[in-house]
Amino acid sequence: MGVQEVTAEKRRVSVTYDLLQVTEAQIEKALTEVGARLGGGWLERLRRGWVHDSEETELDNLAAPPAPQRNRPPPGA
Repeated sequence: MGVQEVTAEKRRVSVTYDLLQVTEAQIEKALTEVGARLGGGWLERLRRGWVHDSEETELDNLAAPPAPQRNRPPPGA
């Protein structure tokens, strides 16, 4: 649920997903449960960590209340 598209080419899998329904960590877990091996190099781990942090920030932003509207007249009015 939440996964919109999966493409696989050689050793690379790309997943398009809805962050409101599923996170990359959940997708990674499902992949490893079926036997996929994720890249273990430092660059791959860094990228996945960056995506996890970006997802948290995005979800926090979506949950935040809207900024107050300022009722200023347009310049020169």
